[in-house]
Amino acid sequence: MQQFEIKPFFGMGPIKLGSAYTDVESVLGNPVSKVKRDEITQYHYKAFCIHFNDAGKVEFIAATLDPDYEISFLEIDPLRTPASEVIDRVSGFYQFDEDDWELGYSYIYQDIQVCFYRPTTPENDDDADGKFFDVVSVAEKGYW
Repeated sequence: MQQFEIKPFFGMGPIKLGSAYTDVESVLGNPVSKVKRDEITQYHYKAFCIHFNDAGKVEFIAATLDPDYEISFLEIDPLRTPASEVIDRVSGFYQFDEDDWELGYSYIYQDIQVCFYRPTTPENDDDADGKFFDVVSVAEKGYW
């Protein structure tokens, strides 16, 4: 299993914010798909979504759960650790955006440009849906 550590303002593992497409390609290979929306080009890989700005530089990196990769941040894997524990751990160091219109589904830590997202929240402690985050992302300063 390949390790990818989130480093705010720097990147995720060997994928660095500000890198060129060729640098990402050397780590992840060819993308599965590519989508151009406004000024952002999204490249989709097996477990990652990378946004490139108009200058062709990485400005956003998102990871999803995959058996070939382990994501780490503050010594936990935010995709394999219950969301409530992730929030508690990260909030011990940083403050999430309490005005986020998707709060509960997303937790955006603007001061470090890191976000955790899940498409649903658990209805109770026994509900497995939404117990874990589906996506963790890191972005350049000012992205959120």
